[in-house]
Amino acid sequence: MLVHNTSKMVHLTIKYILFFLSFSLWVISVLFIAVGVYARVEKTIEGSASRLISDPAVVVIVVGAMMFAVNFCGCLGSLRENITLLHLYAGVLVVIFLLQCVAGMAGFIFKSKVCRPVTLILLLPDSVDNETV
Repeated sequence: MLVHNTSKMVHLTIKYILFFLSFSLWVISVLFIAVGVYARVEKTIEGSASRLISDPAVVVIVVGAMMFAVNFCGCLGSLRENITLLHLYAGVLVVIFLLQCVAGMAGFIFKSKVCRPVTLILLLPDSVDNETV
């Protein structure tokens, strides 16, 4: 009588689903970095000077780099079945989720204080100094 090992099949399925999800997000993070670098180079060529902190291109590069590192841990952890990397991956994802929840609640609570400055920053051109907000 043949006995099928279904738990091993489920294990492999989950392993490769996690790998392909992490890999696709890893590729997207590389695209984020490339778009951020391109935007930063174009701004430098045009000569438009903006503060480094408020420059959206730098923000995209930093977010892409963080995504790259986190999703690399997910890819490697799922392929090698490294529990430490998978715990790190899960922990960072939970922390990011909680930070997003806190930011959303803070934005909702302090809506009156957030709306005007964010609108001014998003609608004003780079030539106007945003420090007066």
